Amino acid sequence: MDIDKKWIYVILGIVAAAVIAWFILTKFVFKQQALQVPPPTPTPVSAPSLPTFTVQSGSYLANFAGLTVTIVPSPPQLQIGDSWWVAVQTPNGILVLIPFPINVAQQKISQGLLTPNSIYTVQVVPTSVSAEMKMESTAYYASYGTQTVTLTAGVLRDIIRGNKSLFTQLYQAVVSDNLPLVNQIISSLAANPQLQQIAKVLSIPGNMAAPLAITYNTAMTLGIVPPQIQSYVTNPSAVIIDFGYA
Repeated sequence: MDIDKKWIYVILGIVAAAVIAWFILTKFVFKQQALQVPPPTPTPVSAPSLPTFTVQSGSYLANFAGLTVTIVPSPPQLQIGDSWWVAVQTPNGILVLIPFPINVAQQKISQGLLTPNSIYTVQVVPTSVSAEMKMESTAYYASYGTQTVTLTAGVLRDIIRGNKSLFTQLYQAVVSDNLPLVNQIISSLAANPQLQQIAKVLSIPGNMAAPLAITYNTAMTLGIVPPQIQSYVTNPSAVIIDFGYA
């Protein structure tokens, strides 16, 4: 009987030792091994690059170079007279209206660059006036100031873009409060009273949003915003007309 108890104690001792050994293995060894297993390497996923919305220096949208803008559906894209109007929403909540030349707009549309509700990355590119596509209102621009010509968005677009250095100088003079230079620029246009009148309007502080862009209220003063576009504008102070596309 004593021998049986002895074997029972031996067996219990072996079981206890096995339990303790298993506890040690699971608590320390296996855990350590688990910690040493390297985590799975994540597979890099490259986000698709957004198409670019190109502008030139002097555009209001050039302030958002590298950022994204959205082509919004309201106002809808409309062909009115010599322009194809497109609305762009900026990150700071400003609605930018761009009266493209019709042929330029058609080319961009065919390239998928003016798709409503699409997001684009703003890119500033160098441009040359002489290399730009001819615009439908070029003939009116050439005669503007020499005969009676109705000022439209397209005519004003061609005037400002065709005299970019002049309006850049005017803009810089206005924002730096250099009144003598402003007066000098306006005086230099005496031979063209109609063009001089445009410069006078744009020389009022706050009327130019950039060298190639004006505020909506300024555009209304000049009479270049079609009624079809006006009906969609609910906050005029947050709207800009930008001629600085590229």
